[in-house]
Amino acid sequence: QRSAPFLIVISDVLRVVATPPTSSSPIVSGGHVALHCPRRYPLRPRVLGVGRSPARPDRPQIRFGHRRRAPISCTPMSHTSDQRFLVLHGCKLKGFSEPSAIGPAIGMKPPAVTKILQGLVKEGLAKYLEGGRISGYALTPAGKEEQVRMAAADVAASGAHALMQKSYEQFLLLNADLLAVCTAWQVRDLDRNTLNDHTDRQYDAGVIKRLADVHTGVTPIASALSASLDRFHHYQPRLQAALDKVKKGNQEWFAKPIIDSYHTVWMELHEDLLSSLHIERASEDA
Repeated sequence: QRSAPFLIVISDVLRVVATPPTSSSPIVSGGHVALHCPRRYPLRPRVLGVGRSPARPDRPQIRFGHRRRAPISCTPMSHTSDQRFLVLHGCKLKGFSEPSAIGPAIGMKPPAVTKILQGLVKEGLAKYLEGGRISGYALTPAGKEEQVRMAAADVAASGAHALMQKSYEQFLLLNADLLAVCTAWQVRDLDRNTLNDHTDRQYDAGVIKRLADVHTGVTPIASALSASLDRFHHYQPRLQAALDKVKKGNQEWFAKPIIDSYHTVWMELHEDLLSSLHIERASEDA
């Protein structure tokens, strides 16, 4: 006699869940009915388990319903620039360089850079210069004009002009600090023009600490830029790699030109912002 009501309850539950629920049909769980969130497709009910009711341990309890799925996060993808523009842009940033140096500056493999550069030479947009100790590719006047045109189109396509303007303004606040740190690394006393011979480890450690503080400030700027434009994604890891080498005692990675020193990558980021926003450096100094 005591089992009759229980059988009726189970019968009711089975009757309710016999038909797969639609987007607004109820879910039964532990004898309770509740509406689930709208779905684009029907869900099949599952037996989630058999247990004992705390109120009536003598009665088994069958739980029906649907297992919850982890929410899917949708993160907007950053804008991917045209490779032909990236190579033109890399030549603009480097000024005069080989594909092996242009590639890391734009996030491309050197062989792919070489192939595009050869096409640009045929178009009259780039030229290969050889002489003395260095050689490399550089933009022609027509190539510089094409780079300006494509840079404006790239920023417009990304829809990130406002973000870039804000990032540039934030970057300028740190730029003076970076230049002061680089000066302190090279010259200990400006009034006496005393160069830093790097024999005082305590002094060098203090300058490196200042560089790390600047790096902490520029990291969120680089991250925000790379979230909107994919071509900015390589700056933060390149700056971090240079800083790590300086901390390990590799002094040349602080401000040595030609290699990807901290100062070199910083100046390329600066030039990238100027070029993308079509700002003349002379107006910045004014």
